[in-house]
Amino acid sequence: MVARRQDMLERRQRSLGSDGEAWAELQFATDVSTREAPIVAALEPRTARVTADTAARFARELGAPLIFVTVRARPPAVLGEPYYQRRLTRGLFRGLKTLDTALAAASRHGVMAYGEILEGDAAAQVIQFARARRARLLIVGQRRRRLRPSVARRVIRATDRPVVAVAKSNQPIGER
Repeated sequence: MVARRQDMLERRQRSLGSDGEAWAELQFATDVSTREAPIVAALEPRTARVTADTAARFARELGAPLIFVTVRARPPAVLGEPYYQRRLTRGLFRGLKTLDTALAAASRHGVMAYGEILEGDAAAQVIQFARARRARLLIVGQRRRRLRPSVARRVIRATDRPVVAVAKSNQPIGER
């Protein structure tokens, strides 16, 4: 069955030609293992643990697949090659560590989940990702920003999906 699906995808890709956007939409439509709308949880390293735990609870209660997303900022290219590469590597490492924390929480709750690392403006990337995946619910970690609006606030204002904003607690998860 998987081989048939892969063969079908390759035939459609050849028929689409070089239109990358159409191919991405086609690939998404056939690559999701369940037909249910997923829950998308946007993670940030400081609030990842509590956000992931909340998202896993929602996914378990709703019986929905869970997708964890973390967004890394694009480093400025003016820094030069070694500094640019170090910042890219550091951002990737931070994103992988965040996703490991989240996937462990999903595993504890017995929820099917996977993670993705995106690059760019966090709010815009999360909204675009949720729209592309047709998410039924968006869960974002909330932290206070002093000089500019937080990512959670920007996502809440700009998206057409229902959003749950999770506030970071100073208490460990088991003691609430």
